[in-house]
Amino acid sequence: MALALALASALMAWAWHARPATLAVRWHGLLIPGAALSLLSLFLYALRFRRVLHMFDLHLSPRDGLRIVSFAVFCQFFMPLGAGAELGKFLKLRGLAPQRRAMVSIAAIALEHVLGLLAVVTLAGASFAILKPFQLHLDGHWLLVAGVAIVVLSALTVLLLAARRGLDLAQLQALLSTHKSDAVLIIGWSMLMHVVLSAAVYVGSLGWGIAIHYPQILFVLTSAALFQAVPANLVGLGVADIAGTGLYVALGLPPGDALLLVSLLYCYRLLAAMLGGAWEFRRVR
Repeated sequence: MALALALASALMAWAWHARPATLAVRWHGLLIPGAALSLLSLFLYALRFRRVLHMFDLHLSPRDGLRIVSFAVFCQFFMPLGAGAELGKFLKLRGLAPQRRAMVSIAAIALEHVLGLLAVVTLAGASFAILKPFQLHLDGHWLLVAGVAIVVLSALTVLLLAARRGLDLAQLQALLSTHKSDAVLIIGWSMLMHVVLSAAVYVGSLGWGIAIHYPQILFVLTSAALFQAVPANLVGLGVADIAGTGLYVALGLPPGDALLLVSLLYCYRLLAAMLGGAWEFRRVR
């Protein structure tokens, strides 16, 4: 945790030094509602996770769901190769339902990723094609094709892994057919989660005079989220953060402003990780 705090401080300090000297006030009151919105997005994340488990007849209270996902964020900061969050969820599910097959927990986590990825692709494509967040020399049709390809390849990967580990794919298909409304609700929770998280970044950055609008932040966050599956992570800093910085620069922002926005999101995740770590420490005691 100390290393994560040091990294967050270093990123913020670098960004501030890169800012124009005319910006005198570094703290503003909107950072507080921004942090509150980030925690609201964490709660929406918990609701999405609970609904996925409901499809597998695993029922959690909202409190337990929030405790698991916050602990997963905590694990993400300390497990390399981006596997911390999934491992944290798996361990918690095994502790709550040890009588269930381990593959059931793995399938639930994998299905959550696939449906969440579908929501991210939809939001990223819609924000680019409809909201026009910035002028980019990129064919929107190719963006849509790339997004669909990512979802299809991810789904095939999950199915292949599930088949190799002994999960009955016919049962999985029947599960999706039986719980179509749940799948739609999961995608809806996921979209709302990203919408609120983008609002948290936008509100939290309003006092810094950064020339960016909410639709642009929504596009950057959802597009960068496509890279979260890349297995590379250092104290919570991953490929998605690098991609987000590049997209902000593509918007025309100075590198200092881009890094400042990415650092703000990183601090929001760190806040969720600290909440999950403190919650788990209190429970263990």
